Amino acid sequence: MLPTLLKIGPLAVHTYGLMIAIGFLVALHLTQRDAAREGMDPHLIGAMAVWALLLGILGARVMHIILYPQGYSWKDPIGWIAIWQGGLVFQGALPGALIYAVYGCRKNKVPFWKISDCAIPYLAMAHAFGRIGCLMNGCCYGARTDLPWGIRFPRIPWDVGSVNYPPASTTGHTPCIPPRSTACWASSHSASFSCI
Repeated sequence: MLPTLLKIGPLAVHTYGLMIAIGFLVALHLTQRDAAREGMDPHLIGAMAVWALLLGILGARVMHIILYPQGYSWKDPIGWIAIWQGGLVFQGALPGALIYAVYGCRKNKVPFWKISDCAIPYLAMAHAFGRIGCLMNGCCYGARTDLPWGIRFPRIPWDVGSVNYPPASTTGHTPCIPPRSTACWASSHSASFSCI
């Protein structure tokens, strides 16, 4: 897996974030194209999409905090907003983005269902880009498999993934990258897991 695509000094380009950005930009371009064909202002669609994205990221972070509170502490307040360290949940992004979309359409007198027809097919595609980024980050794998199309995860520390689950012994969750001590390693270098 490749969580960090490249690093220049203190600046790191994370594969997960890059794939989300690519998915958003491609979906936005295609939505603007279709909206222009329907007689809507593509610049207005772009402005609304940026606000929907920001509120979606906020909702995704809040949902992550709700689902995994053990990863956050009042002793580390920066950790609550440090999305560059991971911790976004797609299901949390939907409500915030949807509420803004309804509000933005009413405010700008744009038909909500017409924009939805233009945007929704490309939202699914953007989510697919995000899932590829998540997999490249080294998490979101499925069950262990010996099948030839299984993905081999290199032996790296378990807390490198985008979601920092505590060890399985304390929560019942399987860590993103299982620790060396578990029996799930197929060899001295990697284990194979099926992809979700």
